[in-house]
Amino acid sequence: MNYILYLLFTTLLPVLLGSLLVPEEDGTPYLVISRWCAGFTFMMALIYLPALAGIFFSWSLMQLTIIWFALVGFLSAAALILLVKRRDNMAASAFSMIRSGNFFELAAFLLPAAHAVYTFFMMHVDDDDVAYVGAVTTAVDTNTLMKYDAVNGNLITDFARNEMNRLVTSPQFAFYAVISKTFQIRPAVLCHTFLPPVLTMLFYAAFLLVGRELYRDDRKKAAIFTILVFLINMSSYFSVYTAGTFLMIRSWQGKAQITGLVFPLLFAFALRVLRRGEMAARDTMYLTVLLAAACLMTSMGAVFVLMAASLLLALIAVIRKNAGILLRALPACVIPAVMLAVYFFIV
Repeated sequence: MNYILYLLFTTLLPVLLGSLLVPEEDGTPYLVISRWCAGFTFMMALIYLPALAGIFFSWSLMQLTIIWFALVGFLSAAALILLVKRRDNMAASAFSMIRSGNFFELAAFLLPAAHAVYTFFMMHVDDDDVAYVGAVTTAVDTNTLMKYDAVNGNLITDFARNEMNRLVTSPQFAFYAVISKTFQIRPAVLCHTFLPPVLTMLFYAAFLLVGRELYRDDRKKAAIFTILVFLINMSSYFSVYTAGTFLMIRSWQGKAQITGLVFPLLFAFALRVLRRGEMAARDTMYLTVLLAAACLMTSMGAVFVLMAASLLLALIAVIRKNAGILLRALPACVIPAVMLAVYFFIV
């Protein structure tokens, strides 16, 4: 039963939340895919500030879990009400997308799906897990947030020791700990078995959205683009530090999610803003979610995402001669500013 709930948690719930960020006109022809990517990112973004507060105010993991699910539950209810009001039938959109699919879209699905199956049955052991998965395990087993050092089990008196400050400013472990506690899946099993297939499909769904924007809704070309991205990533294991290596075998780590999820979604978002020539209020919300999720994943990656977003939107503002694009983007910088303040002045 827990596994069925986990499946619904990683599929239907993100699609529902994503409907708050992606209206029908922005998501077509891949409406459900667009909302799935946006919604999963939204779930990660929602836990960032509560996790920070929980660490500094010594909340228990259970308290964080209750607060986060309350936020998710409230927003999910709001999304459901809006869907009913708009008569937005996502099931019909999904069936329509499948019925009108082509051979290249099928290949663009089957290739990542085959690798997703591979990540479920096989396992990559990584030295970074001593901190990241260790922090999840410590949180779950002690019902605490950054109270004990995941490396040696001692009480934490200095966040800078053993580089624990990275886990404070980017508490991705808290997101995994909440999932682990909720669905009774052990942290190592969650990170190495149950999350990688979901993340693999998310990554290539995000690349498909980039292809859609690049080729102006030409589904065949978008699918071919996604296939080429997959083949390039599959051929990237000439070093353990390439983006393709992270995407293919270290997907549960924040650096992989920055590369495979946040950056593609940011690029697709920028292309969409460029095409429209303006940035609406929902775009500000979407950008805020992307930057907050990046902050959760990794602090260094979040800085790169912020720099990339700033550069892209500045260029679009110049091309479109619309300074309002930059002004509307400013509220999205609040959470990265909080992360930088915590990193430089608190921990």
